Amino acid sequence: MPLSLFSPPTVDRRTWCSAGLAMSVASVVCHSARGRDWAGHFQVGCWHIRASFPLSVDGAPYAAALRELERAAGATLRLPAPRAPVSVILLADAAGYERYVQTYFPGVPRRPALFLQAGGPGIILTYRSADWETDLRHEATHGLLHASLPFVPLWLDEGLAEYFEVKAPQRIREHPHWKPLQRRLRRGRVPSLTRLEGMTQLEQMDAADYRAAWSWVAWLLHESPQSRQTLRRYLADWAGGRPPLPLSRQLGPAAALEQRYRAFWKQSANQS
Repeated sequence: MPLSLFSPPTVDRRTWCSAGLAMSVASVVCHSARGRDWAGHFQVGCWHIRASFPLSVDGAPYAAALRELERAAGATLRLPAPRAPVSVILLADAAGYERYVQTYFPGVPRRPALFLQAGGPGIILTYRSADWETDLRHEATHGLLHASLPFVPLWLDEGLAEYFEVKAPQRIREHPHWKPLQRRLRRGRVPSLTRLEGMTQLEQMDAADYRAAWSWVAWLLHESPQSRQTLRRYLADWAGGRPPLPLSRQLGPAAALEQRYRAFWKQSANQS
């Protein structure tokens, strides 16, 4: 990912809201819907894809990645059907992407991919690069969550995006966060779920917090059927308009929860 073109990695890639953003998003969604303005366009699942390059050959990988993500995340999390389509804008290269973002969204941080939403349909922006699939899957996870749920807590939004940005075999031991997490655990450092739950601003999260959010999501989905079901019920409550108790309060006493967390990640380190 050519981060030299963009802001430091402590700046997030999720929903950005500011004065005038709603108008900009609405303008781009309207513009993207006019297929004649794009070299390639198609729809797959909840995704409305527009590209600045022909998609007769290149479109298949993007469609496959989005289709697989929608299937996997929906089945894993038991999400309701998306309430609205998500626009996906694919630019040919970094220079074209930067021009597009600066034209329509000059106030947002400069990142290799963005998900933006302001009171209406979401929009994903990215470009062809060596890391296009990771970037697209990350932002598309945000898009799917916000199209399916009325609210997603910041830490969970980011933790799920980090989890689903890679394919299934890479989500635990092969994830880039796995080795740094193991080093911290060997030093006796367990990330606080309660602290993550208290974060409401993007600026509060740094690289360690993204790793911590991923680790708790992975723990919830893989520690036991009970932990997975707790996460699913939590999301179902949001979907049904019933703001749930924080997950840290649903998972039992803090000391016991920390012990279960340590045991899971120790077991993952001992697996061949």
